[in-house]
Amino acid sequence: MRLVTIVLLGIGAYLLLVLGLQRAVLFPVRLLPDVHDDTPPPGVEVLTRSVNGGTVEAWLMLPSAGQDEPHPLVIFAHGNAELIDFWPQALKPYNQRGVVVLLVEYRGYGRSGGKPSEADIVADFVNFYDQVTQRADIDADHVILHGRSIGGGIAAQVAARRRCAGLILESSFTSVPDVARSFFVPGFLIRDKLEVRSVIADLKAPVLIMHGLDDRVIRPVHAMNNHAACPGSQLVLFEQMGHNDPPPHEPYWAAIDELLTRAGTTALPGAGVPSTSDTAGPTMTASPPTRNLAMIERKGVVTLKGNPVTVLGPELKIGEKAPDFTLKANDMSDKKLADFAGKVKILSVVPSLDTAVCDTETRRFNQEAAGLGADVVVLTVSVDTPMAQKRWCAAAGVDRVVTLSDFKDHSFGLAYGVRIKEVGLLARVVFVLDRNDKIVYIQRVPEVAQEPDYAAILAAAAKVQ
Repeated sequence: MRLVTIVLLGIGAYLLLVLGLQRAVLFPVRLLPDVHDDTPPPGVEVLTRSVNGGTVEAWLMLPSAGQDEPHPLVIFAHGNAELIDFWPQALKPYNQRGVVVLLVEYRGYGRSGGKPSEADIVADFVNFYDQVTQRADIDADHVILHGRSIGGGIAAQVAARRRCAGLILESSFTSVPDVARSFFVPGFLIRDKLEVRSVIADLKAPVLIMHGLDDRVIRPVHAMNNHAACPGSQLVLFEQMGHNDPPPHEPYWAAIDELLTRAGTTALPGAGVPSTSDTAGPTMTASPPTRNLAMIERKGVVTLKGNPVTVLGPELKIGEKAPDFTLKANDMSDKKLADFAGKVKILSVVPSLDTAVCDTETRRFNQEAAGLGADVVVLTVSVDTPMAQKRWCAAAGVDRVVTLSDFKDHSFGLAYGVRIKEVGLLARVVFVLDRNDKIVYIQRVPEVAQEPDYAAILAAAAKVQ
C-alpha cells in the first residue's frame, strides 16, 4: 500500500510538473532580452491591438515606393526564443520583391503584454490579418504565411482560419505533441498543440517545407512527415544545418521565389536575389549546401548483381520515428502509416514482385505472418503498380501481407532512403517499427539480388510485440 501511495504521488508530481512548466518551456519569455526602450527601424509601421494584460504589437514592413498596384503580403511568425526585432533585416528580400511583411509579436514577448498561449497568439495573428488585408495597398488575394520553428504551427493554424495563397514551413514540426513525445512527454498532456500536419493535409494552397538535416531540436523527420501528408508540397533540406543555423542564402530565397510564383505572386521587375551583404540573420554567408531528398546520394552502399549503385534519400537510423508515407493499395486507395496505428510493422521494401527473389521473400513473409498475431502487420512496398501487385497477390495466393505501391511519385523511396538512382527501383531493406512508429530494427541487404535474414527480422519484431 505504501509503495502504491509513493507511485501515485510520483505520478501526480510528474503531471503537475509537466502541466505547470510546459508553457515556460514552449514560450521562454524570461530568457528573452528586454527591448521595451527600443524603437522600430526606419520604414516600419507599428500596429497595435488591445488585449487582456496590455497591448500586442505588430510591425508592418513596406517596400520602397514604385509599385502602384496593391502589394502581396507575407505574415511571418518567428521561433519561440526570438522577437520581431530580430527579423526586419533578414526579411528585407521580401520588400525587395515588392512584398509587404507583417511581423506579429507574441503575447508576453518584447513590448507585447499578456501571456502566451496557442489560442491567444493565433487570435492575434488572425486579428492583424483582418486589419491589414482591408488596406487599399494590400492585395488580399495574395497572402503568404511564413512560420519558423514554433511559428510554423502558428502559421498553419492561421491557414486553417483564413485564406492564404501559400504556406512556408521553416524548421517546423508536425505538432507540438509529436515533439514532446520524442522527449518522453505524453502528447495528451500538451495544452498548446499547434497542429501542422492535419492542417496542410487539406490545404489547397501551395506549401514549401524547408529544414536542416542536422536539426536536433525538431528532427527533419517532421519535415518529411509534413511533406508526405501534403501531396504537391515542395521539400527542401539543407545539409550541415542545425535548428538555429542560417540556411544558405541563394537556395533559400530561390525556393521562396518558386513558392511565390506558384502562389501567383510575382516579384517586381529586376528584383532578383539580393547579395548576402544586403541582409543579416538567416542569410549569413557561411552557409551549408542545400539538397532535396532526390539530391541526397549515398554511393556504393548496396550492390545490384555485383555492381555498386547509388541510393537516394537520407539514411534512417534506429531510434528515429519513421517518416509518414502515402502509398497506393491494391484498390488504388491511399494508405498512410496512421492506417496501421497501434501495430508492430514489418516494412519489407523490395525492387519488384516480378523478380524471383522478391517473389520468394514476399511469399515467405506471407507464411510467417500466420504466426505473428493480429498485432503485427507485414507491409511490402515496391514500385510495381497497384494493379500489378493485385494480380501477383492473386496468382501467388498471398493474403496476409499488405502490398503497397510507390509508383506514383516515389516519395516513399526518397523519404526512407531506399530508391536506387540508376534503375528507379527500391533497394532491398526491411524496417521493423514498434507500435509508436519508432524504428527498432533495420536490415539493409548489401546485395539487392539476395534474400534478407528472416530470423533476425522476426526476432526484432517479437521483442516489441
